[in-house]
Amino acid sequence: MLAVAFGAVVGLVVAIARKVIPTIMPQMMTEMMPHCLRIALPDMPQEERVAFVLKLVTSLMERSSAVMSEEEQTDFLAKVVEKVQS
Repeated sequence: MLAVAFGAVVGLVVAIARKVIPTIMPQMMTEMMPHCLRIALPDMPQEERVAFVLKLVTSLMERSSAVMSEEEQTDFLAKVVEKVQS
């Protein structure tokens, strides 16, 4: 009986998580990730830090521009380059 109740609770939690996580996760990531990176990156060895940043930037650029037209991608890249160089 306890196992059945536990299974029902777990099922409910999973169902809620499937609905809530996709809406909360992007907001949480965009707020927390920059802060976490400011704290963590300076302590990483330089080679690891460079490799990580290249991997992260590549992923961000690919996924962020995936549904953009070629013109929008060009504008987006220009904005990123401008921000990096400032």
